[in-house]
Amino acid sequence: MTHVYHVLPTSSMSNTLTDRIKKALSPVEGLSVLVTIGNDMRSDDGVGPFIFEKVSCPEGNPIIMNAAQWPENIVDKVIELSPEKVVFIDAANFGGSPGDLLLVDEDHIPETTLSTHMIPVKVITRLISSEINTRVMYLGIQIRSIELGEGLSPQVKSSALQIISHIKDTHIPLQ
Repeated sequence: MTHVYHVLPTSSMSNTLTDRIKKALSPVEGLSVLVTIGNDMRSDDGVGPFIFEKVSCPEGNPIIMNAAQWPENIVDKVIELSPEKVVFIDAANFGGSPGDLLLVDEDHIPETTLSTHMIPVKVITRLISSEINTRVMYLGIQIRSIELGEGLSPQVKSSALQIISHIKDTHIPLQ
């Protein structure tokens, strides 16, 4: 989970999938990669793995990876795939209402964050974009709780289900 304290004007925040968020989650002409992040033993922090488990799309575009609480472990695989676009999906605390969605481009992901991850997402995105020419974005889902325990709050689960539905509807299977 990432804590974002300053929402920049170039960000979009909503509890529904805006056109900008739908576009970010949709495949592009080249390859797209969606990376879910989180710890499913910490309530809403498990939203990333929840999305990954429920999407269960066969191989195709976008490729979906679950980094769990170790996003640094997927860097080499993403670089190897050399996608046109990478979107990290993670629980976040940016001061919104539970279930709100916040999409930010790589340049606007905060430098310093308090996180449950060993390495901040900003560092991961820099590692990827320094090796390949790709667009990197971060989709944060506002948490209600990250207390120990399984299961998502109703608001976070509702947002996750919208994301899952959109990914399934726009997934392009391999030919």
